[in-house]
Amino acid sequence: MRGIGRRARNDGAGSRVQARRRYGAARNKTRAGREPDQRAEEPTTFTDGFPRPRAVFARICGGHVSLCALANRLHDMTQPIPVPDTPVQSRTRSSVVYVAVFAASLLLSLFAYLQRDIINSDGILYVKVARAFVDGGFADAFAVFNWPFFGMLIGFTHQLTLLSYESSAYLLNALFIAIAVTAFVACYERTGREGTRPWLAGALILSLPIINDYRDFIVRDFGYLAFLFLALWFFLRFSQQHRMRDALLWQLALGLAAAFRIEALVFALVPTLYYVGSHPPEMSRRLLHSNAVFLGAVVLGVVVYLLRGATGDVGANLFTLQQWLSYASPAKIWSGIDREAATLHQQLQYLSSHRDAVLVLSSGLLALTTFKLLSNAVIPFCLTAMYGSHKRWLTGNRGTRITWIFVGLAVAAILALVASRFFLSSRYTIAAALLLSLITFAYVDVGLKRLADGGRKRLLLIAWAVIAIMFLDGVISTGASKRVIRTGSEQALTIADPQATWLCNEPRIRFYTDERCELVGRTRLLNLLGGKRADDTPAVLLIWVPRKDGELQEAIEGNPLVEVIESSANRRGDKLGVYRLPAGSN
Repeated sequence: MRGIGRRARNDGAGSRVQARRRYGAARNKTRAGREPDQRAEEPTTFTDGFPRPRAVFARICGGHVSLCALANRLHDMTQPIPVPDTPVQSRTRSSVVYVAVFAASLLLSLFAYLQRDIINSDGILYVKVARAFVDGGFADAFAVFNWPFFGMLIGFTHQLTLLSYESSAYLLNALFIAIAVTAFVACYERTGREGTRPWLAGALILSLPIINDYRDFIVRDFGYLAFLFLALWFFLRFSQQHRMRDALLWQLALGLAAAFRIEALVFALVPTLYYVGSHPPEMSRRLLHSNAVFLGAVVLGVVVYLLRGATGDVGANLFTLQQWLSYASPAKIWSGIDREAATLHQQLQYLSSHRDAVLVLSSGLLALTTFKLLSNAVIPFCLTAMYGSHKRWLTGNRGTRITWIFVGLAVAAILALVASRFFLSSRYTIAAALLLSLITFAYVDVGLKRLADGGRKRLLLIAWAVIAIMFLDGVISTGASKRVIRTGSEQALTIADPQATWLCNEPRIRFYTDERCELVGRTRLLNLLGGKRADDTPAVLLIWVPRKDGELQEAIEGNPLVEVIESSANRRGDKLGVYRLPAGSN
């Protein structure tokens, strides 16, 4: 009986142990169903055939759950733990990228300056403004051009550095381009798209043709871009931290951008568009902080206008401001389109009605704007972004929403300009193209990373080859140089008769002869070459003859009325000639 009782107790103890084991296994299985353990999917051996430590522990432990859990914990402890960057390390890495991008941009500008051609037409205007500002002050600068801040800055730099006006302008442009591309990279990093790399954004922005093609131009657009992207960066920081300092700096930077190009004022709508839909007390407070300087400037402007406008003297020509405000008028835009559509309807007989002419004109302007914008933002980058957006490579955040608001306002400014002037230069789309690039570069970044991770080395090589070709195409100039205009004009100052009347047909000849020659139109020039002169005094003609201008070439070659003093041509046959019209040649 004792033996039977002992066996019964032992059977009961064994049943309880087995029950505990079954309960523990069921509990672990339930937990595994709720929280799948990815480590269970790992193979039990390495690639060389040796068993993994976890598999060995599992075999040793058998069904003992607690020992297996301990084995897994010990195995995990042997793996290296990734150490995230500290804030100091992250800021240091960003600073290195910013300095590298800034320095690389300056080097590219120096290279463009050393191989520069001749001054562009807009550059002549800004140099005139600078001279007027240095000689006569603020009022004289406004008399030359009604939005003269960039020209005045050139004059101030000329006085500060003792460089020539032209070199001072190139120096300012180099600094503004460097600031613009560095601020672009800072905004790219501030948007915080997951998986993106700021250094790659720096490499891409330095490769954009729309930047490199204009490095040797004297234009105010780069000052506008520099302060526009600084304004964007401050507003991004204000939207995240809500500090009054960032709100003030955002408004100050945008005001400086507007000093270069008046259309920057359209971005003053960003806070309103961004904070619409926020909690009312929060919205009103942040709108007030982000618009306080703007509101103060408007009030001050109204006061100045009321105090001095009554006398008819406000101290400056505000035609540009009035003109751009008129561009924002839908009625004026529609009347302009309606007027031009009527002219188009008369010229194109196959248009059946005035409505068809309006449709053709409107769709043509929209197509032109879209093509210019996408071309300057690089079409392959835009297509990559469209594909990545469809595949949901990235998720949106606060920064991308603000960027899209900036893009929309920039495009709206372009459309208002095109609909009012019926003309669009590629330079007018730079701001919108770069703002759009903040979006597209993130998808290009992820796309390149996916190619690298997927082992598609051939496609990755092709992608980088396209970027390299794009960079070289923008940096290396292969067109025919017009430097003969500069050298020929400067040489004419030493060999031509200083007492004669100097005439020329190209504004840049007039610029490089220190405005000694009088600019004449084509009709008057042909009359002079044909012997039709109003006076009988000697004249010196400095004539730029393009290789495709057969009429002008025919009027000069073999003409007995002109004497050739000097002639020089570029490698494609464009020629600058210095000729003398003797007295009594009519």
